[in-house]
Formats: sequence, C-alpha cells, structure tokens
Amino acid sequence: MGFKEYRALLIEALRSGAYLPEDRLDAREKNLLSAGTVDELFVIRLLQRCAGWEYSTSRHHFRETDCHIFTPTYGGERWYVKAYWHRGIAVVVSVHP
Repeated sequence: MGFKEYRALLIEALRSGAYLPEDRLDAREKNLLSAGTVDELFVIRLLQRCAGWEYSTSRHHFRETDCHIFTPTYGGERWYVKAYWHRGIAVVVSVHP
C-alpha cells in the first residue's frame, strides 16, 4: 500500500470515528485534534489537500510500526498529520502546523 491507500484509510477512520489519539504530554500543542482545537472534518480536508510528494513514512519512536506522515499546506501554513495503525485502529499521533 502507498500514499493513496493510507490517506483513504485515515480519512475513513476519521469519518467513522474508528481512531484513537496517542497519549502524549504535549498533546495540547502537537495534537490539535485530541485537544479539540480542530475537528475530524478539518483533518479530512487537510488530507484531501495532500499530494503524494507531501507524504512519507518513518518508524515510530517506541513501537515497531511505521508512521504515516502527511504535510499539506493549508491557509499558507504547512501542516503535519502523523498516524499509524494498531490492531486495525488508526492512532493519530500529531495534527499541528
């Protein structure tokens, strides 16, 4: 699977509510979705604006899994959306400019 498939999976998870925020101490600044500053629809719009060249993967810092990183531009700002899948559930790590 690649960019289009992972983007579609994350959009579907956000639409259906089948996702969890990753617990982190700096969530208020680094995960605006879990902080309630932005909602699922906003993140979906970010993902829909994302081009293939604005996608990458990296290993999770603590888990043996790949994170999927989307960096679209919205409102003149580069945004950072990072997620991974654990047991079929999307886990949203970061949503912030």
